[in-house]
Amino acid sequence: MASKERSPNFPALTLQKALEYASKLHTEAKRTAVKTPIALQAMGFNSANGRSLGVLGALRAYGLIMSDGGATQISDLALRILFPKNVQDAKQAKQQAALSPKLFKSIHERNGDLSEKMLASELFHQKFTQEGAAKAAQIFHQNREFTGGQFSVDSEFDELEDDELLDDSPLIGEVIQSAAPARSQAQGNPPVSQPLYRPSPTGNMIAEISVPLAGNQLTLALVGDDPVLPEDIDDIDTLIDYLKKQLRKKVERDASRQVDPN
Repeated sequence: MASKERSPNFPALTLQKALEYASKLHTEAKRTAVKTPIALQAMGFNSANGRSLGVLGALRAYGLIMSDGGATQISDLALRILFPKNVQDAKQAKQQAALSPKLFKSIHERNGDLSEKMLASELFHQKFTQEGAAKAAQIFHQNREFTGGQFSVDSEFDELEDDELLDDSPLIGEVIQSAAPARSQAQGNPPVSQPLYRPSPTGNMIAEISVPLAGNQLTLALVGDDPVLPEDIDDIDTLIDYLKKQLRKKVERDASRQVDPN
């Protein structure tokens, strides 16, 4: 089974939209560090899912929130934008946030003068999908317009690595990543099941795929009533990356317990 083509990570929200969520978080929690599910609720989400975790990842990428040990807190950078001391400081803070994502800082340094159309073409030749390149170019240009039309400062905010765009909240057990079929078959496991697509008039299964891996069974399932949108596919990518990160941590914790059972 060929792996799905995907673009490098970048915030799926404009900075302006991300600030709207940051404002909601501050309204409910002020500067207090709260557990991630509470932070998501403050921003208007009922649960941790693909869309809400994508929003959380975007806010972290822009440096608008800080996450530590499963807790989320508004950042000083966000407060500088939401409650500026003066116009100049607000502009500098916005530009700092806009250039915090690694991709957008790189675009600014290398291709910042390109038009949106030309930037999308350039990104397409840098391992982006056509859709991803267009979206990244659009968000970059919208951010630049929102921050004053032309970036005049470089980001001082520490760049977040791609695997740090999501917080450290508990595992989401309902979402399991598919494993490569070659490895499963090499271990004598049955082949990967083909995706099953079923209509869902009452919230039943829409699609399901299962992958045997060693002695475990990995399953990805989509349940609901609404039509599947293109952005939903990107959310699945976000969840898979999030789960991989959490599973790695679990493996490390389990290994540590085996070495020191006390």
